[in-house]
Amino acid sequence: MKEETKRKISLANKGRVFSIEWRKKLSIAHKGKVSPRKGKKFVDENVSKEKRKTYRKAWTLRNRIKILEVGRNWQKKNRDKLALQARLRYNRDNQKELDRIRLNKYGISGEEFRTILKKQGHKCPICNRDITKNPSVDHDHITGKIRGLICNNCNLAMGNAEDSPDRLRAMAYYLEKNK
Repeated sequence: MKEETKRKISLANKGRVFSIEWRKKLSIAHKGKVSPRKGKKFVDENVSKEKRKTYRKAWTLRNRIKILEVGRNWQKKNRDKLALQARLRYNRDNQKELDRIRLNKYGISGEEFRTILKKQGHKCPICNRDITKNPSVDHDHITGKIRGLICNNCNLAMGNAEDSPDRLRAMAYYLEKNK
């Protein structure tokens, strides 16, 4: 306990010092008794916590839109601060930060990511080149299912083709026809 806090307690108690044991006994003695100040019964701590939790949950549901708006406004005002924090996290431990981003974005942990990469032999399944730099997580944009890890070039090609197999076949046909 800080000295200032002790001093305030001492002033409030007019110099009397109450031991921790005395306070515990007082707390135990008053459970279930009527308070002379307010005429209310002392409530069990667990019941009180549960009431606060229930109230907070209901309040959050009622004010969801307002809470989201406040959060968005704060993010807009503090964009530079958030970018700096992200850079610092990345510089501190870039692998951990990339794992955190993948977990939020794709729902894949760092361990699962490295397992998939190992199964693929650290190669892109499309072009069969080694994936030396940060591999892209290839996923179905509708279902969110992860198809595998591919190199950045293949990811860009698939993205530009909007994941359409017909468009990719047409691109292959065009390239073969105009050799």
